[in-house]
Amino acid sequence: MRPTTVKAVVGRSSNTKKFKGRTYFLAGVFCAAAFFSAVYPFFYYSLSTDETVRRIDLKTSPSTQAQVTTLNVLLLEVHLEGNLGDEMETSPLLDFLKQNRPSFRVYTTVALSGWLEGHEKQLSYRSVREHDKIDRILTMETLLSNKTAINDEYDLVILAPGPWKPCRLRDEVWRNKSFRIHVLFAGSIISEPDPCKLEDVFKEWNPRVIVVREPRSLSKMQLLSKSYLNAHDPILSMSGDLTHTFRYSTATFEYWNKIYGDTTKYPGNVSIIFPRANNAEQSISFKSRAVVLRTWDKDDSNSSVTVPSNQVIFATSSAIEDSTVFQDWMYKYYDRFKQHQFVICDTVEQLFGLISTAQHVYTDRCHPGVAAHVLGVDFSILRYEEERDKLVGLRDLVYKERHSAESIRDIFNTKAFAILDDVLEKAALTRRNKASKIDNP
Repeated sequence: MRPTTVKAVVGRSSNTKKFKGRTYFLAGVFCAAAFFSAVYPFFYYSLSTDETVRRIDLKTSPSTQAQVTTLNVLLLEVHLEGNLGDEMETSPLLDFLKQNRPSFRVYTTVALSGWLEGHEKQLSYRSVREHDKIDRILTMETLLSNKTAINDEYDLVILAPGPWKPCRLRDEVWRNKSFRIHVLFAGSIISEPDPCKLEDVFKEWNPRVIVVREPRSLSKMQLLSKSYLNAHDPILSMSGDLTHTFRYSTATFEYWNKIYGDTTKYPGNVSIIFPRANNAEQSISFKSRAVVLRTWDKDDSNSSVTVPSNQVIFATSSAIEDSTVFQDWMYKYYDRFKQHQFVICDTVEQLFGLISTAQHVYTDRCHPGVAAHVLGVDFSILRYEEERDKLVGLRDLVYKERHSAESIRDIFNTKAFAILDDVLEKAALTRRNKASKIDNP
């Protein structure tokens, strides 16, 4: 209401006019109040600062928001070089850590394995789907150079899925820097030359949980770390490969399934071979119009299989490692193989789509075998001594112990994540108790 109008009302001497003036004044006040009530919520909620949003959240759910704890978790030896097998086994763990929980959230820091030299190779564009599941990415050099002790900065330290060589990790990668690793999760223990003693490493790491992915690693743990296990009684379990919990795009898978299922271009009854570049000469040879494969039988004996050249596709799940050997073979054996018989898989969906069309898979890489098992395709292991335990462990889990893909997912994967969830809950409780003591000394 304008000031001039107010003055006019106040200045009149008639009772009627005074009454009318008061009425107008009160009506104006009421309108102003109604207008402010209508506009204020829009003004309040339009503020975009984090602090304002936080205040609104606390008003709507004070008890929930106030009790949420942030748990700092460090994953060691994370492979983001673009190997599809690494993505298949690591993504389910990253997804699990990223889940919304009522009482705590996980802030995930990963330390790269540093397996390949060069920052561009250590963090490949092929692994970008995993990056969004991570809060912070560090090189191992950055982590080790930090003045704050690792176990002071992080509530929980986890050795990520992969091939584990504990003595090499301690002595070469981590340069004998001492820190505790609370959880070893869903990896395989790879044999190392003497005088490495697995038990000595575990005494330093002092893990409360050891989850391995196949029976060979489980047996090795029980055999080589007997006194440690007896003295410290950590939780010891088997997870199976976490690939069984991996969720890929169905639409993309179906696209590649149709492409590679085209028998006018790709041979029917095809055998797909996944050879490592650094093992190709030991596992594969070429004879006239055939490919000779050296394999490990289901009873661990050496054997060989001969496959016609026109019924073979060579493929890789690790382009950065194997693409060069494919180029060499295309040039050297141009009279035996067509270009489309060499496939470099850039995504997990492409890998699954290709394998789904196979009659049989031969591999010295673990995860093409896992993918074959998930899809119901038979697979055989090519001889590769360096990772014999991991490969034969996979074969034994499938063909000796006869576990289906569903049982590995629903029993072993589920149990492993339940164990980890319990560890996270206890770590969050410990952090809350520490915070409470600081706030209330």
